[in-house]
Amino acid sequence: MVCRRLGTTKAALRIYDPFFCEGRTVAHLKQLGYETVYNRNEDFYAVKAAGKLPEYDVLLTNPPFSGDHIERIFRFAVKSDKPWFLLVPQYIARKAFFLDWLSNRRPKGTPRPSFVAPTQKPYVFTAPDRADVREMSLSCLWAPHNKPDFSPSDAIREDDATGALTRLTNLRHLSVEGQDLGGAYLLDFVEALTQLTCLHACGLACNMEEDLQALPDSLERLHLEHFVILRGDLDDEDDNDSNAAAAAADEGTQHLGMCHLTRLTQLSLQLGELPDDLRIAERLPAQLLELTASAVSDDSDGSAGPCAVLTLLGGLTRLQQLQRLTLRNCRESKAGLLALNGLPTLTEINLRYDQVLADVQTSSAWAQLKQLRSLHVRTARLEQNRAYDGGRGFKRVMEGIEAAISLRKLHLDLRDGSLGNSMRPKLFGYLTGLQQLQELRVKGQ
Repeated sequence: MVCRRLGTTKAALRIYDPFFCEGRTVAHLKQLGYETVYNRNEDFYAVKAAGKLPEYDVLLTNPPFSGDHIERIFRFAVKSDKPWFLLVPQYIARKAFFLDWLSNRRPKGTPRPSFVAPTQKPYVFTAPDRADVREMSLSCLWAPHNKPDFSPSDAIREDDATGALTRLTNLRHLSVEGQDLGGAYLLDFVEALTQLTCLHACGLACNMEEDLQALPDSLERLHLEHFVILRGDLDDEDDNDSNAAAAAADEGTQHLGMCHLTRLTQLSLQLGELPDDLRIAERLPAQLLELTASAVSDDSDGSAGPCAVLTLLGGLTRLQQLQRLTLRNCRESKAGLLALNGLPTLTEINLRYDQVLADVQTSSAWAQLKQLRSLHVRTARLEQNRAYDGGRGFKRVMEGIEAAISLRKLHLDLRDGSLGNSMRPKLFGYLTGLQQLQELRVKGQ
């Protein structure tokens, strides 16, 4: 298809693979009929900086998964004005740099990349000439992208759609989901909905300080699910390490652009794929009555996990009217939890844990949270290389529950093997003192 669109043949199509790896790309593609392939043992970044990139028609590569190689080749690809094919791990589709381009920086009329992945089993990567590297089975996908012929009618249709939504002047409740509705596209028309009181957005990807200012000040309830915070600019990509480090330091802190939402009383904030050095300088709206929050940090190797959202938000001391708090995937420190006792109007705390019991280190704080009404402990399964702790985590958590006499609701989903034969008889014995408990759910392995 690419050959046909470019008016060339497979043999003449100029393919560029900037990462040499084992140097087998040329031979593999030649077997498929592609004879004009540039793949040499050279430093791609140095060649690019020197302005000595080869002439090519298509970029095709499987970049290294470590460090920031995937992000850097992606930035290069989208600015190249060429068709590109990248073999990358599937978690890239959730990365902020990808969502930023997809939602906010993709030129009008340019379609989203398509994704091609195996349906039966993951790719198996091998390094045949390196005995020290074992086979790796990873969930990966191809992200092919063709630059289409720009059609002005596409832009007109998109503008008309946005204009139609802004004419829904009586809209009170709006719920949208999906990456292609996130970012600038959503905020372009939401700003005009001056009667909107409830907004539920899933997969929103935007800059907090700038883009959230577009939210209408009529909002009373706001739910941001898997809210990805964007930073950086594809147009400012610079391979100079010192410049990149300085830019990263400047962008390490963002302001939460919600000060204008003076009617907002309910906020659900699920922060996803956060840069691990991000801090939010500005506090939440002071008049909040209900808050649900969670956060997932993002590492450069693609691994992600829950983090302490209260620390990220700078604490909740500003919320002197807060009545109900729910922390999902709770990773707060004991000191962070006990600081909640300083909120004078807080009457209900709900904590949800999703980790191996041995990793729950704050159970001794539960008894000191007099407002603790609901506790949900959902244990993760033990990793293959991790040994069972012999019940020490189970004992510590259950003793914490036993002392939390203010509990009204308790959910235990124990799937890490902690509810073994020796522990099962002891489980309900820990609960006999919870005289205010109204709802109990227990699930074993």
